[in-house]
Amino acid sequence: MTDNNNSEYAIDISTALADANIDSRYISGKQRGVDIRAALRVDAIEADNKKIKVVVPETVRSFSPSFVLGMFSATLNKVYQLNMSAVELVEKFREIYSFERADNSSTDRIYHDIEEGIADFLLDKIISASVPRD
Repeated sequence: MTDNNNSEYAIDISTALADANIDSRYISGKQRGVDIRAALRVDAIEADNKKIKVVVPETVRSFSPSFVLGMFSATLNKVYQLNMSAVELVEKFREIYSFERADNSSTDRIYHDIEEGIADFLLDKIISASVPRD
């Protein structure tokens, strides 16, 4: 984890993946996302209100929506509380996070996976709001 110019942190998830003995092209599992978030101390970095660049190892090809939810639900919940539209929520998330490949290859698939996880997050919020509570 590095602090560049005091305005952006770069976190390389490869170390956290290695420490958790995860050697896969497809990273899945909500608990795995929660564990990686904790290992990288993302909550502390977010508390500093800095932009966060997530460096994804070249071996990782995609993330499951459940991993995205585990890794970023805390952030999404904070942003969701601002009562933004879905588009605004995604834009706000992108103001906080950017993604880069360790080998500088395309991040299109990673961004697609992130947006899929955000869509699942929003769908869950909509469903939760529409279900009557006793």
